[in-house]
Formats: sequence, C-alpha cells, structure tokens
Amino acid sequence: YVNINGFYSVSMWAGFSSRIPKSKFEGKINLNGNLTHNPNITNNVKGVTTNYSLTLTPGLTYSKENSIYSSLEIGTIYTNSKSTFQNAREIKFISLNPTFSLIKYFKDLEIGSDVDYIYNPPVAPYPNKFERFIWNAYVTYKVLPKKNLDLKFSINDILNQNRGYERTTTNNYNTERNFLTLGRYWMVGFVYNFKHGAMAEAKGKPGKMPPMGGRPPRGSGGGRRR
Repeated sequence: YVNINGFYSVSMWAGFSSRIPKSKFEGKINLNGNLTHNPNITNNVKGVTTNYSLTLTPGLTYSKENSIYSSLEIGTIYTNSKSTFQNAREIKFISLNPTFSLIKYFKDLEIGSDVDYIYNPPVAPYPNKFERFIWNAYVTYKVLPKKNLDLKFSINDILNQNRGYERTTTNNYNTERNFLTLGRYWMVGFVYNFKHGAMAEAKGKPGKMPPMGGRPPRGSGGGRRR
C-alpha cells in the first residue's frame, strides 16, 4: 500500500417544488449528484479512477384535505466510471427508480400503500440486469374517545422481492454483489398519543393532512437497501 495525495469526493442536492395554480397538485423536481476522484498506483504506474452519478427526479403530488394523498416520483440515474489506466473500460449506464404512494383517509380509518421499483440495465462487464419491485401496505384504525390510540397492521415487501445488489468499479477490477436483506414480513402495532390540551388535539385530528411539500404518515415501516 502507498499513501498518495489527491483523493476527494463531492456531493450536491437541489430541489424545487410549487403548487400548480388552480389545482390540488404540486409539481417538484430534485437533482442530486456524487463525484469521487481516486488516484491510485498499479504496478508502479500512477492513475486516476473517477466515478460520478447524477439523479434527476421529477414528481407530482395530489392531496385533498381529510380525504386522500398521493405522490409519484420518477427517478432517473446516470452512472459513469472511468480510469486513466484503461480508457476502454469506461462504464456508463442509466437506471430507473420510479416510486408511488397513496393514502386514503376515512373518519377513523387510514389505508396506505406504496411501491418502489428499481432497474439497472446490463452493461459490460455486468452481463445481467437487476430489477426489484417492492410493495408495502398498511391499515390504521383510531380508537378511544379522543382517537389517540392507533391500531395498525402493516405488510412490508408483499411480493417478497427485497434483495440487496451492488456494483463496484475500480481501476482494475469490477464486482457485482448480491446479499440478503430483510424480506416480506407483517407487523401489528399500537401507537398511543400522550399529548393533551386544546392545541395538541387540534394538531392531532384524525385524517389531518400534511402541508403541501411535506411527507404523509407512513405505516409500512422497514427500510430498503439498494
């Protein structure tokens, strides 16, 4: 191993959202990127490996007070990796990551579901595509006179497709890694709200919608690795 100078990494994020005039829709667009500049030495020859990715995510949100909330986002990811050792080994591809969520509010009942799809195309030296479709759903029912106890039932990864995948590109080798992650499971939960008082009760009305641009309550739980 040899210590050399010149390594750096940069990341950025930008976003914009705005309500569409005379409608209950909100449009938004996010842009984020990552850059890694990695100098290295192979067989006493100095070189540099550069990896960067750009993600553009347009989206649309619809909400109606105490009735419904839905959100659609279409993530498009461009990945590029190249090395000064072998210019022919430049690897670039476009991945897709659309997501959709829907929540329906009733008087004391809340039903929600979300889906997350990801697709990585085959590109030399990675001969196989990778795709994964994850579907979650939950039901929440509010009980007690003040409606401050939630009875919740949720299912994570209904289709049991959650699996880990990772591509790694360096100056002289490429690897694909498949690994186990937490797959399909269900949960029963109880959530009790200890807050009290006029202001807390006003904020905690059942079916209260989040402000435009905010995130709705999520009942599915769990996380996903990509």
